[in-house]
Amino acid sequence: MPDLPTIDRELGWAKGLGFNSIRVFLHHLPGERDPQAFLQRIEQFLATADRHKIGVISFHNYKPLPELKGDVEALKRYGRPILCT
Repeated sequence: MPDLPTIDRELGWAKGLGFNSIRVFLHHLPGERDPQAFLQRIEQFLATADRHKIGVISFHNYKPLPELKGDVEALKRYGRPILCT
């Protein structure tokens, strides 16, 4: 799962490439497992994007994956924000 310094660095790269907005897809399972931590990560991500003056144009409750049934590593992989252009 990317840490905030990694997210900050990558949003800096995006800004340097001329991005002014991004679309973020979020999977529903992290929000179901730990809603408070999930919302805190979203807030941290939005604050980081705001510092780079990059707008976040959408969040989606994206549910194409099967239930992960306690697969912590898979949850970490699919629970992080995915940046798309």
